[in-house]
Amino acid sequence: MKRLPSFAATAPGLLLVLVLAAWALAGAGSRGAVGWAAVATLATQMPLHFLLRGWRRRADRFAAALAVASAARLLAVAASVVLLAATAFVPPAAFLLSLAAFLVATSLAEAVLEYGAAPASGGSARAPTRA
Repeated sequence: MKRLPSFAATAPGLLLVLVLAAWALAGAGSRGAVGWAAVATLATQMPLHFLLRGWRRRADRFAAALAVASAARLLAVAASVVLLAATAFVPPAAFLLSLAAFLVATSLAEAVLEYGAAPASGGSARAPTRA
């Protein structure tokens, strides 16, 4: 199977496409919120990707990596909401909707790009037969 490009190489491009699509749909007042949501997403996803990359490759640390990543994303969303949306720096609805969409999209992209192209280990892919 052909190796897919890494998440670190494609995440900024993915976010750029998503931001441009959101800007096309958003009003002029919401475009800043969309941009700040993209910045918050990159500031969350990229460090987590590199920090937890080694953990996820080991079966005994995979659950810990998922828990740490989930908690870190939750804290990043909470901090972003407090710093940007609650202070009326950006329109809250547009910011939160964009932030949620960007985090989900980049998390799915990371899962597909980093783990979806891994070759299956072990023997045959056929289902076991009864004797």
